Amino acid sequence: MDTQNLPLQEVVIIIIEKGNKFLFQKNPKWHDLSFIGGKVDPPDKTPLDAAYRECGEELNIKRDIDYTLEPLEPYLIQEEKLSKRTGKVTLYKFHIFKMIMKRDLTKQFETEENVWLEKKDINNPPSDVHLSEIVQTVFPILDL
Repeated sequence: MDTQNLPLQEVVIIIIEKGNKFLFQKNPKWHDLSFIGGKVDPPDKTPLDAAYRECGEELNIKRDIDYTLEPLEPYLIQEEKLSKRTGKVTLYKFHIFKMIMKRDLTKQFETEENVWLEKKDINNPPSDVHLSEIVQTVFPILDL
């Protein structure tokens, strides 16, 4: 398919790891677990700016005080897929970042919306764990 004519959606994904566990958020709209992150919006100058904005909004933490972000290899993953939101085939560009905590934030992350999963449960989820399609696609590609 010619990707030049597809709608483009840039998305940031923030990987938060503590020990052998990774942080995800419950997505009430789709009833699954998603990465921390979201769309790159027009006010964002770069995907990194969007990633910091999303961390502030979703986790209520302070850039450079609580954490920093670094690109994670592979930094950019592209995929054509049907958008649940628009119903159109869309070219997604996923920009992947890893959170470096400047202090232990795990207690602050223990909320009703957040879920820690072990790597084995991401690679082979139990029947009661519903991972988003993006998690299922992107996580195995990452070198974690």
